Amino acid sequence: MALITAPPELKTNIVDEYMFTEAGGSAVKIIPFENKVNNVVRQFEVTDTGIGLAGHCNDTDTSVHSWRMAAYVGAIARCVGWEVEQAEMLELAAPMHDTGKIGIPDALLKKPASLDAEEWKIMKIHPVLGHRILSKNDAPIFKMAADIALYHHEKWDGSGYPEGLAGSDIPQSARIVAIADVFDALTLRRPYKEPWSEESAFAEIRNCVGSHFDPELMVCFFDVQEEIQELKAKWDEKEKFENKDQVNRVYGPVESVVCNYW
Repeated sequence: MALITAPPELKTNIVDEYMFTEAGGSAVKIIPFENKVNNVVRQFEVTDTGIGLAGHCNDTDTSVHSWRMAAYVGAIARCVGWEVEQAEMLELAAPMHDTGKIGIPDALLKKPASLDAEEWKIMKIHPVLGHRILSKNDAPIFKMAADIALYHHEKWDGSGYPEGLAGSDIPQSARIVAIADVFDALTLRRPYKEPWSEESAFAEIRNCVGSHFDPELMVCFFDVQEEIQELKAKWDEKEKFENKDQVNRVYGPVESVVCNYW
């Protein structure tokens, strides 16, 4: 199993000093790259076939989406008051939120138009698929990731899916990821839409307070708005490299790191 070093310019602050092993058939492991070993990282030293698969490798999102969204998650969690270790674990678990999309047909993921009712029925199974995959490992990091995968499309008012949970019945980890994921999705170019401006995206998030999003978490989201904008600018800069060869020369094999690891 070949070792892969996460490119210095494409790491979150949580994984700055770590070397990743390529996800093979039997193991996914993070190996500390100097002396910075913590409990969150140790919990990744587990065996589980296929955990390296990530839903967004089959989607139209760039690999940067997962890193950028996780950075937003970390900022919100720290503002809410999560302990450092738990916030780090959340930031590492968050990019696995759409793992279940590996079971969704490409035709739906890449459709250049809105999905019809029947297609939505299929799309809405991806949280359950992701939970089934991630819950096969009982390490705390994967338990958190499994909950996030299952519940990140639930809404504060109970109108979400797959279980129609409402309010505090939705795990806070999933409520935090929901905010970050929707904000990033709004500002992304998708086959069926152009990217929204930051101003429009923040306005839409605000409009969904109390319906889609937890009102208390939204206070924190807007408290760290400036940090969110700085993080977005950082990761947007990485996406400017349209030529994959150029990205690989400058940053290393970014796609292999993100897709094989997450």
